[in-house]
Amino acid sequence: MTPRTLKRLHPAQRDDIGDLTTRRPLPGPAIPQLDPFLFLNHHGPQVYPPDNRGLPFGPHPRGRAFAPGQRRP
Repeated sequence: MTPRTLKRLHPAQRDDIGDLTTRRPLPGPAIPQLDPFLFLNHHGPQVYPPDNRGLPFGPHPRGRAFAPGQRRP
């Protein structure tokens, strides 16, 4: 593998989703949008109280959410 040089850093901006602490470098101020369906989010670690609001939306409408290590159909 050929070593590469890091050209620039894109710090993540805080952009919470409901009670879920979220940091998002993409899209962000330096890179507004690459694709309308591409997001790079970082969540956690986080401990939720018993009365948390949860996420403000339900499951993906097309049912294509995959857990880590799960094989795609």
